[in-house]
Amino acid sequence: MTWLRLDDGFSEHRKVIDLSDAAFRLHVSALCFCARNLTDGFLSEAASHRCYPKPKAAIAELLQAKLWTRTSSGYTIHDYLTYNPTRERVAAEREAAKIRMRGNIRAKFGRSSGEVHQPVSRTPVSIDTGTTRTGVFEEKAGGNAPRMGGGLRHIREALR
Repeated sequence: MTWLRLDDGFSEHRKVIDLSDAAFRLHVSALCFCARNLTDGFLSEAASHRCYPKPKAAIAELLQAKLWTRTSSGYTIHDYLTYNPTRERVAAEREAAKIRMRGNIRAKFGRSSGEVHQPVSRTPVSIDTGTTRTGVFEEKAGGNAPRMGGGLRHIREALR
């Protein structure tokens, strides 16, 4: 998920304050569309119709206010990349986060999220050995069994 960055004075900006409700809504919807779809501020003609029904008058208003610029295949939102990251930067941040999370998973569980977890054999404990089964732990008569509450490490050790 990406985030759209808007200045807290956006609605009072000299180019925005005099927009009609339709043009304001189309502009904000288009900004959200560009952030969500990583278009770097480009909006196709078809996308403008998805952002607001019958946008012709609102588009004309946004063009006149110089908030949008017409291109050969749609529109570019003025200063979009001044306040919002590029597609490449978002992709790089996502990749860095993925690598960071893999490291966290590996540190916590001893494996990466892409590795397949091998199921543990759960054979019943024989009463002849003098042990009983409680949950996933074997309790020996001497009381040396792992205790609950130590996190996943204790469970893994008990299952080995």
